[in-house]
Amino acid sequence: MFSGRHSCFQCSEPSKFYCLVCPIGVCRKCFAASEEFTVLRGVKGLCIDCWKLMEIVEQNLDHDYNGVSVIMKF
Repeated sequence: MFSGRHSCFQCSEPSKFYCLVCPIGVCRKCFAASEEFTVLRGVKGLCIDCWKLMEIVEQNLDHDYNGVSVIMKF
């Protein structure tokens, strides 16, 4: 079995596409059947979770889609 960027997060086969932000990878077969991954450049892209985080950052939001605060308090 493979791990991290070397295996598909859905079926554990070797990955073809990789998230630019996290260790998620997806194989060609699962990529074709899923909307959980967006390719941005070559074999690199964003998984659905990182895509949502990117939208929050770009829109300068302080809450996610579920209404949960994304502001870190120290």
